Amino acid sequence: MGNELPLRESAEIQGDILAGFKKDHVRLLLLRFGDRRRARAWLGRLRHRIATTADVAAFNSAFSRARRTAEGADPVDAAAVWRGSPSPTPGSPS
Repeated sequence: MGNELPLRESAEIQGDILAGFKKDHVRLLLLRFGDRRRARAWLGRLRHRIATTADVAAFNSAFSRARRTAEGADPVDAAAVWRGSPSPTPGSPS
C-alpha cells in the first residue's frame, strides 16, 4: 500500500500548508517591505529556516504516537519551533 498523502513528504511546500503547525502558541510578525528586491533577498536568506511539510508532518506523526503511548498526555521531551513565510494573496495590499 502506497502513501495515501504523498504531498505530506514534500520539501517544496511550507509546513503550515498541508501538515499544519498545530501549536498551542503562535507569534505572527506582520511586515511590509518597501523595496521588493531587498525583501526577496532577505527572504531568500531565511529559506533554509522555513519548515517544510515533510518536517512538520514527521514531527506531528511522532508526537501523536508518543501521545498515544503516554495515554493522552503531551510528551515532555517533544517540542518544536516552526517558521513559515506566508505570502500575500492576489488582490491583497502589498
